[in-house]
Amino acid sequence: MKIIPVACLEDNYAYLIVDESTKSAAAVDPVEPEKVLAAAAEVGVRIDCVLTTHHHWDHAGGNEKMAQSVPGIKVYGGSLDNVKGCTDQVENGTKLSLGKDIEILCLHTPCHTKGHISYYVTSKEEEDPAVFTGDTLFIAGCGRFFEGTAEQMYQSLCVTLGSLPKPTQVYCGHEYTVKNLKFILTVEPDNEKVKQKLEWAQKQREANQPTIPSTIGEEFETNTFMRVDLPEIQAKFGAKSPVEALREVRKTKDNWKRTFGVVGVTLNGWEDEPANWLKPSCRPGMTSLGGTNGPNSTAAGLLALPFFFPGLAAVTPAFAPPSSSPALVTAGF
Repeated sequence: MKIIPVACLEDNYAYLIVDESTKSAAAVDPVEPEKVLAAAAEVGVRIDCVLTTHHHWDHAGGNEKMAQSVPGIKVYGGSLDNVKGCTDQVENGTKLSLGKDIEILCLHTPCHTKGHISYYVTSKEEEDPAVFTGDTLFIAGCGRFFEGTAEQMYQSLCVTLGSLPKPTQVYCGHEYTVKNLKFILTVEPDNEKVKQKLEWAQKQREANQPTIPSTIGEEFETNTFMRVDLPEIQAKFGAKSPVEALREVRKTKDNWKRTFGVVGVTLNGWEDEPANWLKPSCRPGMTSLGGTNGPNSTAAGLLALPFFFPGLAAVTPAFAPPSSSPALVTAGF
């Protein structure tokens, strides 16, 4: 089994899962089909199916174009998510095969979206398994609770994903690791493993290298969202249960002040975007930045502040507008 990350958009990851004996591949969240198809061609594999983690456009937005480019391709997606271009719906426990040696188990991991699916992948060869977690589990983080509850996220993170073998490699949907670890240090300032991982992650990013994969074992050591069973974590938040602690950690992260997106603009930090925020037509250099929410913009893509995004405080203007459209992140952190 070979796994090939494909960087997409601003900070997304698509992936190719390759059965090396047959040169068959599955594409996970191929939001930019041209890049994913080029990566497949480069290693001489054919893409037999698409595995979609959830319905947000920055994960499912390439499905229809993939289907046009690869006639007859199967596009899998959760039965409770309205996944664009889906040909075959999957549920918790659905089993798929890839080539001769790879088995894929679909795990329902709801909360970020109600039908979110994580894909647990094993090989007949003696290799560590892998799980593709979309926007449920990030390295040192988790997705916002857009369509679910803290109870559901606890089940998804700590029970469903947490029960996988500790060496399971974690491939998530976004490159948020450095930002996430910086937040974790505000919650667990004495966690030496977090400090070490942050130092490593910063070096990786400075070298333009990815920080994926992590492992389930590492996440239990460095991801506060998966450590809420620990009494010391619950005590930090005055919580009386793991679920209550998880709810408070998420609330703290949602209100964590960070500066990102446009130079000098401070927003409340977040994990992943509302489904109707930054659409593909709102990429840097284009005329609209707000999708259906419609924050003010000029023809050059410059912002007329203040403006509002769902679930966020007002943006505070604190910059001189640049000469061209501002650089934006697609999904926040």
